[in-house]
Amino acid sequence: MLGETYADVYSSIVDKGAWNPVQPVSAVLSGNVVDINFEGTPLDAFGAKLSIDSDWVPNTLNHGFSFPGATITAVEITGAKTVRLKLSAAPEASNRTLRYAIDAFDDVTYWPTRRGNLMVETDRRSWWNSPGSEYPAQRSPLRYSF
Repeated sequence: MLGETYADVYSSIVDKGAWNPVQPVSAVLSGNVVDINFEGTPLDAFGAKLSIDSDWVPNTLNHGFSFPGATITAVEITGAKTVRLKLSAAPEASNRTLRYAIDAFDDVTYWPTRRGNLMVETDRRSWWNSPGSEYPAQRSPLRYSF
């Protein structure tokens, strides 16, 4: 899978002239709702979309998102580039830190405890399809805190 990622980056640089990893560019808090907007070459140039990986990466609490000082009650994809978190209450002004894939979750054999389920889903087929498996090319965002 790492080879596929290298190929995507190389293809993007050759075909589009640049590569930007998928990463959050803003988080807007409105009451107890946080909308996180992402940008990156796979989303912008290849028409990919954010998705929750429920097949490969073992599920984590709130799909890897945490908001210290508040309880996340729901995580949903609301657009191709947007994730919405619903909190149990509006957080205090002094405690507004959003984290993804940083906090430790349940230990699952052969998987890191710090992980998340957010991925970038494309219509491109993985090389692994050639042996007959139906795997889409998937990419996961990096860990972040802001």
